[in-house]
Amino acid sequence: MKYKYVDLFAGAGGLGEGFSRAGFEPALSCDADKFCVETLTLRHFLHSFDGDFPSEYYSFLRGELSLETLFDSFPEKRDQACLKVLCFKMEKGKSNQKLHRLIRRNVADAPFVLLGGPPCQAYSLAGRSRRLGVRGLENERQERVTAFFKDEKHTLYKHYLEVLAFHKPEIFIMENVKGLLSARKAADGSSGEVFEEILNGLAEPARTVKSLGMDMDDIGRPLENLAYKLSPLSQNCSSQLYLHENPVPGDFLIDASEFGVPQKRERVFILGIRTDINIQELSLLRDEKVCVRDAIGHLPILRSGLSKSRDNWDEWKRNISESVETYFSGFRFEQQAQETSKNIQSLNSPLSRGAAYIQDQTTHPQKSKLENFLKDEKIDGWIQHETRGHLSSDILRYLLCAVMGEQTGRSPKIEDWTGNLEHLRPKHKNILTEEGALRTSVHSDRFRVQVWDQPSTTVTSHISKDGHYFIHPDPLQARSLTVREAARLQTFPDNYFFCGPRTEQYRQVGNAVPTYLAYQIAKTLKKSLREKHWMTLPENQDEMK
Repeated sequence: MKYKYVDLFAGAGGLGEGFSRAGFEPALSCDADKFCVETLTLRHFLHSFDGDFPSEYYSFLRGELSLETLFDSFPEKRDQACLKVLCFKMEKGKSNQKLHRLIRRNVADAPFVLLGGPPCQAYSLAGRSRRLGVRGLENERQERVTAFFKDEKHTLYKHYLEVLAFHKPEIFIMENVKGLLSARKAADGSSGEVFEEILNGLAEPARTVKSLGMDMDDIGRPLENLAYKLSPLSQNCSSQLYLHENPVPGDFLIDASEFGVPQKRERVFILGIRTDINIQELSLLRDEKVCVRDAIGHLPILRSGLSKSRDNWDEWKRNISESVETYFSGFRFEQQAQETSKNIQSLNSPLSRGAAYIQDQTTHPQKSKLENFLKDEKIDGWIQHETRGHLSSDILRYLLCAVMGEQTGRSPKIEDWTGNLEHLRPKHKNILTEEGALRTSVHSDRFRVQVWDQPSTTVTSHISKDGHYFIHPDPLQARSLTVREAARLQTFPDNYFFCGPRTEQYRQVGNAVPTYLAYQIAKTLKKSLREKHWMTLPENQDEMK
């Protein structure tokens, strides 16, 4: 029997896409964001074609027909896709009856895997620092602390437990941020650790749900006591997945860069296997290291846009030339900055800012496993590869960071902005002490360039706000990453279209699970399930596009 999956808090679908590519059948994806739901609906629609996307989809990607026309060309498949995606917000005091009803209808007694990661803002290290590290009046800070620990996002995982208790999936994968490992339930630490409570709930979800006052499932049946063996998916366990009773929290942390993803991204993954399922050991093997150059080095070269001023090629070139002359004198890599400026001036054809679709038949010089996973030759180009507009001062900062990245193999720190570069130094309120000294430990890398021959830093939803943390490594381009470049670092296939305005596209990409990592986890599970004769999956579905 073919395994299905249900994806809660699905976002743009990175985790589910990996399972689809490995041959699991999508049964239901649920998210509260309307743009994510649009993206998920389109992807479910495409997967109904069993990996051979229709030519009309590529016409849509090239801008030759609308999404509505694409859907109307296949009304039956459109309607089926709409029934497999739910726009639904799980929140305290709200019934999940609609969600349960759809799970029962779409799974229809087939074995399934439950996927998902509850929204992580309340657990993230950055979020905690931002919300708990406020300065000012003590009563104001106390109000912020109290509000933080009452945030519903701390308890959204209980909805996940409810689905486990009601539907009893054979397997689940829960994903979340690294900060979950150190999150506390109260400011003084008196109420214990969040992660320990989550592990206990996942191990015996029915018991936890009963403690919340629910003794019956959604169709009125008494809840059965069921248990799950919990396992990390971690390289810290000698690349093996061991099922044991007292797991070490740190073992649940995975760095995606260890598994063929061109991004250093540490996230918590918890595997649960129902105790009646006889799987004793799984192997998630490390994959080859992949760097930024491998992922985006061959994409079309683009320039940044000038915001709040006239934006055209000549104006952009003039801005670069005059600014380098003015600010980069005495900079230790002044020669390299000057060479970049000269190279820009001598280009035979203007650099464009990209477009929603760019026709381009250039191929990657090396066909790696990751490239084979990402590339779709039928596109005959690139989608959602267009640049943002930036202030002229930020464009200079991007050029500076890219030059330093190429020359030193690292992104500059705040103490590197000396001499004339002080005029370009990031303007933070707390950058200087009361005595006027430079604070080198606070926001030391507010402008961060990605380095060609290393995995990128973690792509986050902050990329939707500005590009300062996500500067392209090529000084010639002096810009932040495009949606497509960020998507490639997150290992979304090149034919993956993100719906909504560009800001929302960035946010969807930044919040996602790297698809290639999810694919490897799914393949590992599939191998064990095949060996136990619990599922039938044709081999060729491993390479579904």
